[in-house]
Amino acid sequence: MKKLIISIIFLFLSGPVYCAFDDIDIGPIATSLGGACYAKTNDIISGVFYNPAGLVGIMRKEISASHEKLLYGLSDNSSIARSLVVFGSPLSLGGNYLGNMGIGWNSLSLDSLYREDAIKLNYAYSLRHNLLIGFGVSNFMVTYGNDEYTMINPVFDNGYSKTAMGVDLGLIYTFRNNVYAGVSAQNINEPDLGLKYVNAVDRKINIGLGLHSEAAEYSMALVAADGDTRAKFGAEIFPFKNFFKKKVVARGGFNFGSRDYRNASIGFGYQESNYELNYSFLYPLSGIANTIGSHQIGLSFRWGQAYGGDYDMRMSSAAIARRFLNDSRLAFRTPGEISPHSKRIAKEIMILARNDIAKGSYSAAHLKIRQVNEILLNDKDTNEMLSRIVSVVEISSSVAGSGKRNVLIRKGVDKFINKQMESAADFFVYASQLWPGDRVAAQFKNMIFDKAPEATALKNTIPGITVVDQMLQDALDLIRTGRFISAVNYCERVLELEPNNITALTRMGSAYWAIGKKELARKAWETLLEIDPENEEVREFLRRTE
Repeated sequence: MKKLIISIIFLFLSGPVYCAFDDIDIGPIATSLGGACYAKTNDIISGVFYNPAGLVGIMRKEISASHEKLLYGLSDNSSIARSLVVFGSPLSLGGNYLGNMGIGWNSLSLDSLYREDAIKLNYAYSLRHNLLIGFGVSNFMVTYGNDEYTMINPVFDNGYSKTAMGVDLGLIYTFRNNVYAGVSAQNINEPDLGLKYVNAVDRKINIGLGLHSEAAEYSMALVAADGDTRAKFGAEIFPFKNFFKKKVVARGGFNFGSRDYRNASIGFGYQESNYELNYSFLYPLSGIANTIGSHQIGLSFRWGQAYGGDYDMRMSSAAIARRFLNDSRLAFRTPGEISPHSKRIAKEIMILARNDIAKGSYSAAHLKIRQVNEILLNDKDTNEMLSRIVSVVEISSSVAGSGKRNVLIRKGVDKFINKQMESAADFFVYASQLWPGDRVAAQFKNMIFDKAPEATALKNTIPGITVVDQMLQDALDLIRTGRFISAVNYCERVLELEPNNITALTRMGSAYWAIGKKELARKAWETLLEIDPENEEVREFLRRTE
């Protein structure tokens, strides 16, 4: 058998045939799905070796490794093996999403006779929340063994290895009904790996479809290369999902094509948030016989915080990944059927939305909250939050920058989103008083008066007197009349607006001291001295009361 394989290799070398890096499925997930992974976004290996656009679905740093024994049980004990290592991560700079990258190494070897190595570097980006693009470059290398056959063959006069570069492109489009379409073109330039004669890596055109439902995920693909066409089909189901919460995945696939090409495959996986274990078994239904198939096992690890982009009209990569994940969820459900997995996804997206709100990226937050609302099927609390963020976006899609005006407005929006209406009014009114000609600040002030009746007391401020001045005077009047706790509350409201306000800290300390809360009084005055170390009156009082 081994001599037969060697002879086949030399047939490949003897003329202009196209054999290097043939269409052999890569990775345990893709292999168990029959290779129908061109519209898949939650498998890092597929994002590197099938469609670079799928990398957008990688929401955290991730590394994946696998090893495969191909055609196990050949009669002469020949060993055909594949090893694979892939790393991927979202990219960001200064909190801004820059896309996703992935790098992978794939090595296929036949004992010491023949070896193929491919290193791929891919980049992907979400042009819109439902349109992903990607491109990649590959470095291919073939290496032939040195033995009595190669020593006398003129093909090897210039060496036993050859390298070449390849280029890939891909895109994935998401339809609203949980159907995903992917297209990729691999080895567009048909890199030549021939030592003496042309031995090009075939250009492959791939078209894939995916359908996600609550119960299963289905995928299919057509692959065309060098005149051959192959159809690929795969499915994933979640057995025992009520017990394992979709941690256990069962997979199956089938493919067929030109020249009596036929394979069947099965596999399974176990997935947690930080790691994943996958296995695949592929059996050839044509061609080489009398083997017990190809076996592959892989392990993936994820770490770091999920993050992504915050452009106004884009979701983050993490949110897109969530939209494409196993629980995709939205069709044919009632609120009682929302799975724990869906609820966890919604919770994580909401964390991203709140981060956007804190940064002032309100349109990005709006998209995420709307997605959470879809996942949770118009949950009452989420619906109310969606209504509030819509009111914010109608005034301003973003408020960025570190200036005091921007900080006040961002804090006011945060309070408004969290239904702390009185505090939100403090921020909006104060911003409008400090910047009386600012249209955005005035609109936020009018919005809070319209939506929060409890904030209307601030409508009647005296011209030229800010809410800080008014609340400091109120605190002093309350101290004089012995209403010390109310005085503390006013001082706290002032310190939210101006954390370093010395008058507020002084009066807060006095009110605490008057009701016997001496440690709290000391804390307020010590904070004051950090801001104003030259305040001898307070320093002397603290010294006398130690």
